[in-house]
Amino acid sequence: MAGLLKRRNMMNYQLKEWVEKSRLGDQDATCILLDKLNPLMISLVSRYGRGEWEDLMQEARETVLRCIRDYQEDRNVPFVVFVQKALFYH
Repeated sequence: MAGLLKRRNMMNYQLKEWVEKSRLGDQDATCILLDKLNPLMISLVSRYGRGEWEDLMQEARETVLRCIRDYQEDRNVPFVVFVQKALFYH
């Protein structure tokens, strides 16, 4: 249990770091975020999406990009949870 919590905290820290870099215009950080969140996007699109696969995945990517812009760390919500909710309610 402690190992899982440690990995989760480390991943959240890395995501925050990539969000900050992405906001500053770092294209590599943006690509890393999209890559790391791709399994979540695939899962939600395949489970709840209705329509053309590529269109739905493009909308999911656009949602993640908006999340990068809109994320507020001071609300104490992990970035991945913020993205998950935005994708679910998109």
